[in-house]
Amino acid sequence: MSLSFISPAKAKNLADTIIKKVDQKEVPTVVNKIKVADNEKQLSAIFNSIPNKEKQTVIAPPKNYKPLSFEQRKDWNAYLNYLEEEGLQGKAELDKGVPTKGRLVFREYLKKNPNSSLNNYSNPEDLVKAIQYEMRIIRMGSSGFPQLNDSDLKILQEFLFLTRNKFMTTRTSDTDGNPGQYTTRCYYPEFSGSVDYSKKIDSIKSTLVNRNKIEK
Repeated sequence: MSLSFISPAKAKNLADTIIKKVDQKEVPTVVNKIKVADNEKQLSAIFNSIPNKEKQTVIAPPKNYKPLSFEQRKDWNAYLNYLEEEGLQGKAELDKGVPTKGRLVFREYLKKNPNSSLNNYSNPEDLVKAIQYEMRIIRMGSSGFPQLNDSDLKILQEFLFLTRNKFMTTRTSDTDGNPGQYTTRCYYPEFSGSVDYSKKIDSIKSTLVNRNKIEK
């Protein structure tokens, strides 16, 4: 591991933080994440994403939660592409108003795109809450992501930290049902056009082994 971008004193503080904050069984996972950090900002983001061993929190699913289908994941990505084209993606104005502009824009989009699978969810509010929940789980959850067992979720997180650090360190929203500035920055990662992560785990494991990020 190389942490040449920080001073010896900060390196010692880093080691102390691992001992104090991280549960012993999670240390190898944390170390693997640190290996891919190129600067102090990334390092800070990694530690901010780790639950304190003294204050372990469970990310509970929202009421009426139902996992999004693969088609719905891709259609959510399509909606974010639409917002980007409209110059609205990630904008603070989406959080303003009653109802919020984010809600109004999303509902109008669904009306104009009746064939979008997003319309098949129970209602837009619960849909957005489900997305917000899944976006938190895929980044910092220890379990609960659809189609993935706990160990495979960790493997996916390691890979995303290695290859898509910006995605993993993007700020997420609370499960408030508003497709606002933070929620509209959160895509579902695609691998060769696929959002079925369970079918990609074997190849992801091979990549991490080849890069010496995990043991065989």
